[in-house]
Amino acid sequence: MRACEAGNRGSVMRYVFLLSVLLVGCGAGFKISTKRLPNAYVGEPYTAELEVTGVGTDEEGDLKWSCEGSLPEGLELSEHGVINGVPTEEGVFSFVVRVENEKSGDRAKRCFTLTVLGIEIVSPATDTIEMVYNEAQYVRFDAEHGKEPLSWEISEGVLPSGVCFTSSGVLYGTPKKEGDFPVLVKVTDADGNTDERAYMIRVTGAPTTLTITALPTSPDNDGRVGIPYEFQFVATPAGQHRWSLAQGSQLPPGLTLEEESGLLHGTPETEGTFDFTVKVEDEVTGASGESSVSITILPMEIPDTQPQVSEGRVGAEYNAKLMTEGGFAPIKWSLTGTGDLPSGLQLDDDGTITGVPTQTGDFRFEVQAEDDQGNVAVATITIKISTDAPLTVLTRSCDIPQARVGVEFGPFQFTVTNYSGSLSWNCEELPEGLYLTADGLLTGVPQKQGSYVLKLDVTDQGTGEVAEKYVAIEVKGLGDIGVSVSSGTISGDTVIVSSGVAVYVTFSVLEGGVPPITWSADFTAIEGMNFSSQGYFYGTPTKPGDYVVVVTATDSQGNACSKAFIIRVK
Repeated sequence: MRACEAGNRGSVMRYVFLLSVLLVGCGAGFKISTKRLPNAYVGEPYTAELEVTGVGTDEEGDLKWSCEGSLPEGLELSEHGVINGVPTEEGVFSFVVRVENEKSGDRAKRCFTLTVLGIEIVSPATDTIEMVYNEAQYVRFDAEHGKEPLSWEISEGVLPSGVCFTSSGVLYGTPKKEGDFPVLVKVTDADGNTDERAYMIRVTGAPTTLTITALPTSPDNDGRVGIPYEFQFVATPAGQHRWSLAQGSQLPPGLTLEEESGLLHGTPETEGTFDFTVKVEDEVTGASGESSVSITILPMEIPDTQPQVSEGRVGAEYNAKLMTEGGFAPIKWSLTGTGDLPSGLQLDDDGTITGVPTQTGDFRFEVQAEDDQGNVAVATITIKISTDAPLTVLTRSCDIPQARVGVEFGPFQFTVTNYSGSLSWNCEELPEGLYLTADGLLTGVPQKQGSYVLKLDVTDQGTGEVAEKYVAIEVKGLGDIGVSVSSGTISGDTVIVSSGVAVYVTFSVLEGGVPPITWSADFTAIEGMNFSSQGYFYGTPTKPGDYVVVVTATDSQGNACSKAFIIRVK
């Protein structure tokens, strides 16, 4: 720094400074490229991998990550730049993540905000619950992101006369007074987390018309050939609805409309736009309504981005599986003749690309997929072959099928690419009852429901190279509850029995569960009948009426499920 004096003695002294500053900072392109973090939920496994630009593949192991500020309790930042764990508290958390390339000295930082949400009441979706005066009805409440079992209550407000609310979240009864009844519904999960939501229970007289309030819209409710489709039609006011198509209307091939529930479902077989009219009628009041519907079914296609097509390495085993969106299995793959696969690789008709690449380069080639019903899609694929592509785990969370407690899982094979010798797999903290073999096969009988994050690592015995990856697996709880009756009939979830006739109404878990199963029920007394912990009502009903019962099945590991039924005594 130099100072130059100006002016003379006795006058104001002025100085001109020349300041040289040495800037010390990051490399020109070195930065944390992840800008936002997805929301997390209390009690649910969370994984977010931070990404960096301006670093070579051979320098990724030289990155050192650190965090300033407080991550949500239960989460941590790993040495590989992955935020993972199971958050235990709600809130909005701000913190700074730093990363340093210890080899080049480059540094970068970014401030993040992570929102952790708790249990949330999601159903009924609308804030107004329509009920009809003097008609038996029930409404099931549901919540997401809470640990079972859940406990429900009305924390504020008064229910209409003749209407009750169970601790399992069922609003039921026969309203005896018209009007608007504001209530505050509260749910509490097993960890004490709570949510409240305000509803208006509106009791009106019997309607003469019904309004179909939920209709499919494009593109949100578009379907695709070969992919299972569902859409739930909803009509108001609530009642005992029957659904049908207007005369001359036809659904898209492969879809069915359920008469009792209004559920449109199936697997579309033909692409196109289909117009039809849906009708609904209330069996009790005779009220009816109809609406025009238009549904677009998209064709099978080959996505431009193939998740398993990665960079290959000369001299190493390459493995990839091409995928379509939609289509009916089996899907047969072939080359169209435009472009060439990398030398040493081959495409099997099941879409698997395997072999040992022999030369480097970027290779573009065209493939065709034809499904079992003759639908055809064509796309261009690019594979890069280099001399230093790393050992890579190809399996993604979405590739792993759902598991269910008490049901044999798999075996499911994890896959990698760019390996030279035999492979050795390892995983820490698997869900109870599941096992991973050294060959990468996941199998067993899961014992506890939940969402689990697995840290996989695989070692190439030929080179000693190790690859790691975090994947998630969902273990579902007990399946649906079914019902049978010794004397009477069943219509959907309604069991119809006769007054004065002895009867058994028996419940069963249709899938899953670790024996033995025990049962409980939440219900208003049915004169002449009792409930057994073995899962059945028995006796001779004496008083006609509609009785809502909520049965809960619990297996030996504490997994539980509940379902509401109506026992109608005539």
